[in-house]
Amino acid sequence: QPRLVCHRRNRRPRTAMARRVLVALALVPMAADAFRPTSPLLHTARMHRRTVTAMSTEGAISKRDARRNIMSKDDFIRSPQKFKEEKAAVDEMMLAEFKSTLVQDMRKTGYEYTRGEGNEKITFKLAKEFGFCWGVERSIELALSASQKFEGKKLHITNELIHNPGVNEMMGANGIEFIEKTDEGKRFDVVEEGDVVILPAFGATLEEMQLLDDRGVTTVDTVSATFRLGLSHSLCIGVESIATLKHPPPWNSPPPQPRIQTCPWVSKVWNVVDKHKKADMTSVIHGKYSHEESIATASFCEDYIIVKDIDEAEYVANYILNPSEDAKAELLRKFKNAVSKGFDPEKHLKKVGIANQTTMYKKETLAIGKLFEKTMMMKFGPEEVQERFAAFDTICDATQERQDAIQEMVQEPGAKDELDFILVVGGWDSSNTAHLVEIPHSAGIEAYHVNQADCIKADNSITYRDVDGEIKTKKDFLPLDRPAVIGVTSGASTPDAYVQESLEQLFLLKGLSKA
Repeated sequence: QPRLVCHRRNRRPRTAMARRVLVALALVPMAADAFRPTSPLLHTARMHRRTVTAMSTEGAISKRDARRNIMSKDDFIRSPQKFKEEKAAVDEMMLAEFKSTLVQDMRKTGYEYTRGEGNEKITFKLAKEFGFCWGVERSIELALSASQKFEGKKLHITNELIHNPGVNEMMGANGIEFIEKTDEGKRFDVVEEGDVVILPAFGATLEEMQLLDDRGVTTVDTVSATFRLGLSHSLCIGVESIATLKHPPPWNSPPPQPRIQTCPWVSKVWNVVDKHKKADMTSVIHGKYSHEESIATASFCEDYIIVKDIDEAEYVANYILNPSEDAKAELLRKFKNAVSKGFDPEKHLKKVGIANQTTMYKKETLAIGKLFEKTMMMKFGPEEVQERFAAFDTICDATQERQDAIQEMVQEPGAKDELDFILVVGGWDSSNTAHLVEIPHSAGIEAYHVNQADCIKADNSITYRDVDGEIKTKKDFLPLDRPAVIGVTSGASTPDAYVQESLEQLFLLKGLSKA
């Protein structure tokens, strides 16, 4: 089967895959009509159809317009089409670094793999959704393409590209320098006119984008990068890429030129907070106030408050229902690092819209949305809910699918007795990976979150991040006196090859050769 399938308009697709893609494209508008939301919590379809107007006062440019103005410039690169000549070399580089024959074999054999006999026997049960999402993969591709295209120029990146130590080491090995963080902020003074600056998969703040625009650099944006498929002339789709996805990338624009975004979920959140501003709502962001994505999202808000979990959301909801001067002062103290400048709870919590850091736990985001919907109903009455509350589903599909898959694993009959533990592979500062640990923990199943293979030592000890974020070491974690059954999953920013390296360490502990 060819890797690329191309056909002219009105010509019969040459493969079943291409036909399925065209059918999916045709069904998009039909699906949107069929599943239009009606409840206050899910009335976002109506809001999406509202006319776009200026966000700020007359005469002042809105944050959305400022962002779009910067992104429209020639030296702001968003399209993989700018790197056509570098694509072949980058594809080869990524294949060599990230491919895993062991993980491929596990996919082919029902997501289960067994080696050894007797006490040496070890069985791996792989979650049915795990590892790299297509947005992360494309972000890496863009960053590496930039390193090839602009070889000889000074390249910077404003933060870790993704939360994975191996991938970030790869960026450094290809000449991309990380802008240093200090207590005073990032050292943008090292960036000079003519340099190339890469924006990571989490995005960048509006202030950073404006600074780089003023500095006269070439910016490569890996979070909102796009490529277009001109359906009026021909359609070319990477079949191998599309075929590996449970859900193909969303098509955000109507024919004839649908857009595929590198990570549509992050930029979708930014569009959501734009809508909050237009509706004169304060954005309640479910996320961690120190996380790069939440910082970037907050920079596009006018008024916001960031809540990290349902407990903090309940604290804010209680203030809305029971305001007082003392409660106001306490709320401002508690959320001093998580609110917009000049935030006034009495003024800014009368109309709220829910947004989120896309890698948060979806069930908790939904619970927070329902909590604020109910709070507004209790405070102002059912008739005013639609004017005072809005919620949009902006949890990343890949995040949700990986959470669902590990949930399915721990809920299988007998899983608690059968599984010795679940190995979760991914960066320790990866939010989506950390949430995968919470699910087996809640089910009473041991889980070890390792960020790389050398966390598993030859003395049968493992260094891991626990559910509370503490780095711990446990001795004799793998049973050597009997067969072992291990659940396996990985975060959306974890290459398959890094999973294989961790499993090979377990093979060695069992006295088996590597895969």
